[in-house]
Order: sequence, then structure tokens, then C-alpha cells
Amino acid sequence: MVARLAGRAGPEDASERVLGVYKQSLESHVIPEVGTLTLAELRRRDCIELVGTLYKKGLAKNTIKRTIAALKKALDAAVDAELLAPNPATRLELPDKAPLRKAKPPTPKELRKVLDKATPDARDIIVTISGLGLRRGEALALRWLDVDFERNLLFVRRQNIRGRIEEKTKTDAGTRTVPLFANVRAALEARAKRLELPPVRWLANDRRLIFANSLGGPLEPTNWSRREWKPALTAAGIEDLHVHDLRHSAASQLHRLGMDNKLRSVVIGHADERVTDEIYTTVDEETLQAIASKIDPLATALGSAQ
Repeated sequence: MVARLAGRAGPEDASERVLGVYKQSLESHVIPEVGTLTLAELRRRDCIELVGTLYKKGLAKNTIKRTIAALKKALDAAVDAELLAPNPATRLELPDKAPLRKAKPPTPKELRKVLDKATPDARDIIVTISGLGLRRGEALALRWLDVDFERNLLFVRRQNIRGRIEEKTKTDAGTRTVPLFANVRAALEARAKRLELPPVRWLANDRRLIFANSLGGPLEPTNWSRREWKPALTAAGIEDLHVHDLRHSAASQLHRLGMDNKLRSVVIGHADERVTDEIYTTVDEETLQAIASKIDPLATALGSAQ
């Protein structure tokens, strides 16, 4: 019964992204622990033990806080429906300190191993994320019309939330134009050819998703990670590497290549609102085009692995 409440998490006026995060928190962290309990069986001690279990698993404090908030919202719905009283997840004490997982950009050898073990479709996505520093949801929302092969630019305009395309990015800074670096360009050109699409110069108005399911619709990001990313890691003999670490890898390589912080923020889509205005008034498309022809962060990341 507790598992059935996953769809009720989150305030009614919350955005699709927030609802998706709440539901994912329940599915990933709550249901495996207490999902088989009925509402009549669920006790406050179960919720307290859940907090302890999440802490022992090494989850960050914010993740634990978000997970318990999602559980409380779901149980609030049960209270409103007179299925439960009182809410056992109210005013739970959270740990003052919980371990923080630091970003772990892959080493050149690790990245090459993952690419070697990934399926061709997964490899294209991994190259795009690690080569441009995109968020997973941004990469899985790209359409062919977002790629300007003539000017070596790529436009990040939307995001994929739980398999649904949302016509806006996570933050204002997330909507951006980035250089189409050589490795990513080559991967996308090869992908278009493999899919028997028109020559890339004719795809400027093509609204089809670059990375789609068998029906041409959006991939579900979590399912993609489970079906493609994790098997590639296992085959490569790598354990603790997240898709988001690829984004940090791109940022690190751009810094290593000498890109200044303001320009790097534009490319990565830095979400710090304090500098967003300054960034967007000082970097133009001509500068981005010039960069695309001079540097390639993925080439740098892979270079020393040879």
C-alpha cells in the first residue's frame, strides 16, 4: 500500500520536474525499504529506521531530506483521504551530518573503457554528455534542429523529465549555446548516417529527437541509465561512476585547456544566478564558434589513455 502512494508525492502546484524528483526519491529509497507495508502496519519507528538506513547507505543529507519530504507528502495524501492518522513521517529528526559524495570525473582510461563497452546508441549519448558537459536530461531532449553543423554550435533549449520533453531547461543559465566540439560532431554525423537520415546540413528544421526510443519518442533517463549506462560500467569493471560525473569531467577538461571561468560557465550552463546576467552579456556566438574549431575537451580527456 505504501508503494502505491508514490504517485501522490509532491504539492499539487509543483512543476513536472519537482514531481519527478519526489517520485524518483520514493521509488529509489523508500519503496525498497518500507514499500511492502500497509498503511495500517507503517509505524513511526519504521520511518525513523528508514532515516538511519539511508544514512548508513551513504546518501547525502539533502538526498535524505528530499526523500523524507517526499514520503511525508505522500502520507499527507493518505491522511487527507482518511486512510491514515496521524502521519508517522512528521517532524522526523534528520542527521546533522551525512556523507557527501564528491564528484568523481572518470580517468581517461575509465572513460575509454566505458565507451568501448557501451552499445553504439549509448556511446553516442556518453560522448555528447562528456564532450559538451550536458546534463543527462538535456542530452536526451536534443533534437536535430538543435545542432548547427555549419557553424559548429549546439543549442540547449529543453530537458527530458522522466521521459517527457519539457520546453525549458533546469535553470535560466541552462538555456545556452555551446561549441560543437569535434568528437561530438563526428559522433552525431556518424549517428545520422547510421540512422539513414538526410545529410546533416539538411537537418536544420528536423524536430526528431537525436536520442529516441524504438518508436521515436523520448527515452526515460532513469531507465536508460539502468539499461545502458550501468551495464557498460559493469562490463568495463567500474563501480562508482555516475552519469553526472561526465559533466564534471567536461568542466575539468575545459579548465585544463585554459578556458576562463565565465566562458566555461556558459558552456556548462552554470546555475549560479548571481553571474548569469554577466555571463550572457560578455560571450557571443562568434566566440563560441572560434572555440569549437580550436579545442575539444573529450579529445583531451581520452588522449592520455592511448
